[in-house]
Amino acid sequence: MGFLLPNKVIVLTNQALPLCSRHGTESLVFPARNGQKLCAAISTRYHDAKQLGGNKRLKQVQPMSIAMYPGSFDPVTRGHLDVIQRAVTLFDDLIVAVAFNDQKHTTTLFEIDERILLLEEACAHLPSVRVMRLDGLLVDFAKREKVLAIVRGLRAISDFEFEFQMALMNRKMEPTIETIFMMPKEEYTYLSSRIVKEIARLGGDVQAFVPKCVLRALAKKFPI
Repeated sequence: MGFLLPNKVIVLTNQALPLCSRHGTESLVFPARNGQKLCAAISTRYHDAKQLGGNKRLKQVQPMSIAMYPGSFDPVTRGHLDVIQRAVTLFDDLIVAVAFNDQKHTTTLFEIDERILLLEEACAHLPSVRVMRLDGLLVDFAKREKVLAIVRGLRAISDFEFEFQMALMNRKMEPTIETIFMMPKEEYTYLSSRIVKEIARLGGDVQAFVPKCVLRALAKKFPI
């Protein structure tokens, strides 16, 4: 399990590996259980150029790594996009998995197909991102897609208890899949899809909180 802070990657692994850097992001490694594959993907995927005969370019030494970022994304916000944009720098391929949640279905503003289309448009500039529908157990989806790690965003301490419980349960069901918690930028720590929908419903301006495609979609849902 790992915790990602701005400009820092903290990975828990079976074996302590050397600190290295990629694009200014430090990787700090601590001993733990079941993290060796994840650490190899993030912390040793790129070696320092000085260790490669003076070549200034960074050399990829690991096979392709795949992560997934699951959520309801109803709708996708700039906070979600912040996590996505930082996650793609750590993995070769990122699956944004849009969940169909029976418990939330009666309260969702956008249908799942609408949410997928909005995410595809918002992430069109990120070629390593795939948007997919998530049905059933998350760990079953992860195994089927050969996912190495599950990325989750943590906005505040209030998120941690639920996310930690889910991470431990996922690890119980599938020990080979790790979970990484990523903290968003400070300006997005208060942001949630629920708050965005409430502001839009009451006629407020949400331009600073969502991408343009979502802004247009919200205007159709809540015409002035």
